[in-house]
Amino acid sequence: MIAIKTFDILSDQANNPKFDYPPRRINGSLLEASFVIEIFANHTTNQATLPIVGSFMRNETFPQNWLRPASPKTGGESALAILEGLQISVVPGHNNENGVYVADAPLPAPFNNSLACAAYYDFVAAIPPSLGKSTGLLFENVKFLSNFVSRSMRRPECDVALLLGPIVVSENR
Repeated sequence: MIAIKTFDILSDQANNPKFDYPPRRINGSLLEASFVIEIFANHTTNQATLPIVGSFMRNETFPQNWLRPASPKTGGESALAILEGLQISVVPGHNNENGVYVADAPLPAPFNNSLACAAYYDFVAAIPPSLGKSTGLLFENVKFLSNFVSRSMRRPECDVALLLGPIVVSENR
């Protein structure tokens, strides 16, 4: 999985003159890999074989003798393990006009503490601010989604509500 991610990043950077690798994309690609490793792996053998993955994806069934992990990891924990194993340095950045990869400017504190914090900041910064000024049902949906993003992506080291500020939405929703 690590070799595939390394190859994907390097080939995309080399072949795409407008290559952009912001924190939200880094986080997404690592979570994608962690999903395969943590969800599909049979936790008696710790392997995600083609028949196991095929059972989930093609047949939409749990494979025979498949067991979930006894102590599941979060996607972020798995993503960090993959990030540590990558054979390249993964720094948010983009290709300049000459096709050379350059690092983006550092994010403001406290969002520069971790990749998870950077991804949270970057994700919310990509949302048009005009959504915070919407009304009616659209605004209710914006509040709900903003709260969901805030709860799922914020970490203790960067516990700052962005976009609409602190939002309280029913736990049952």
